[in-house]
Amino acid sequence: MKKWLAIVFVLAGFASAKAQSVYTNLFVENNLAETVSRIDLSENRIWNNVFTTGNVPNQIQVRGDSLYILNSVSSTLQIVDLNTGKEVNTIDLGAHKNPWNFTFCKSSGLIFVSNLMANSVSVVDLQKGTVVDSISVGTAPEGILAVGKKVYVTNTAFDAVTFSYGQGSVFVIDAPSRTVVDTILTPTNPQNLAIDSGGRLHVVCTGNFANLSGSVLVVDLSTNSVVDTVKIGGSPSTIAFGANGVAYLGAGGWGSHGNVLAYNAQTLAILHGADHPIQTGAGVMDVLADGEGHIFAAAFKEDRVDVIDTQVDSVVKSFAVGDGPGSLALWKTTVSRVVEHKAENKRPRQFVLEQNYPNPVCVRSAQGIRFSFQLSQEDNVVLSVYNVLGQKMLDLAAGKFSAGRHVIEANLDRFGSGLYFYRLKTSRGIQVRKLVVTP
Repeated sequence: MKKWLAIVFVLAGFASAKAQSVYTNLFVENNLAETVSRIDLSENRIWNNVFTTGNVPNQIQVRGDSLYILNSVSSTLQIVDLNTGKEVNTIDLGAHKNPWNFTFCKSSGLIFVSNLMANSVSVVDLQKGTVVDSISVGTAPEGILAVGKKVYVTNTAFDAVTFSYGQGSVFVIDAPSRTVVDTILTPTNPQNLAIDSGGRLHVVCTGNFANLSGSVLVVDLSTNSVVDTVKIGGSPSTIAFGANGVAYLGAGGWGSHGNVLAYNAQTLAILHGADHPIQTGAGVMDVLADGEGHIFAAAFKEDRVDVIDTQVDSVVKSFAVGDGPGSLALWKTTVSRVVEHKAENKRPRQFVLEQNYPNPVCVRSAQGIRFSFQLSQEDNVVLSVYNVLGQKMLDLAAGKFSAGRHVIEANLDRFGSGLYFYRLKTSRGIQVRKLVVTP
């Protein structure tokens, strides 16, 4: 028995390594610089101009360990091996097509590319490295998305002569036969589209940038019928679904700040409309979710990528990238993460934000509320409270704190009842928790 106990004790002192697939790198297409930047998300390091693109890149995507770059003016699709950093192929899509977006169709193993000027969709066979078919669609197609054996493409109906928009639509293409099988009419200027967790299609319609504001059409794919329209306003163009079930829309903003709009993807309730957007760097061209509580926003005008924490819906970090960031893509790699089993090691390896006490907090007795956090080493700390709009309500602590556990007492008797968030920011990162105030 003593020998068995000794073995258990020794094993408990070891750490186990677990392999996990996580997003470790964010790639940024710099439209004006005609380059691609890389951001190491685990180390917060930036490498600008790591790849050179063709003329006027418009969209990038990562599939497996390859980066695909679609160039509109040079009309090419570049393929880069991310493990070696070398370009492995460039596919010529044909002249005078102005390719805009592309999608991978798993059921057919082909890539479908929308061609803005040619009013068509090109079908690309990666194994052959060439275009194998062309499908006629509506006028000035942009967004494109493969779902099962169907491909959905948005027709903006833009008239380049009169600079006006006609009737927008989504054409439904049967991938095996490569024929258009249905048409869904949309509000003005449909640009991008995505599938929510319930399998519904959300079509982002930008409006005409003048008297017709933006909206999102929600479609039941089993019947291709319209479920509802979210009249969110502004000029949204891109969409991403956060892990919290919220749809985030990149909506430009070319003045003092950029705009990201948001609504509940299931109830369709507007959370951040055009009148109170999530403010970012100016000129948001693309948004992307990592599935772990973050939304990345490409701020074209300010040459940066902002990171939005979806628990507080506000920017918590920014990365300076190349000239004119547009499209974003995440690379998921397999890494080993060490899990400690030593029960006696009580000091946190980084930092811990604990739940406030008491919780909920009653307005009538909101004095002496305790907020606690632990640090593994001396660090500069900012502990703040935010409302659901992302507005800072109160700084609880700010300055350099020693390693160990710290307790901050605060008076919240001026807070109204409702949901709030408190955020601990250190050099190691950020943690957020919810704070509920009751009448």
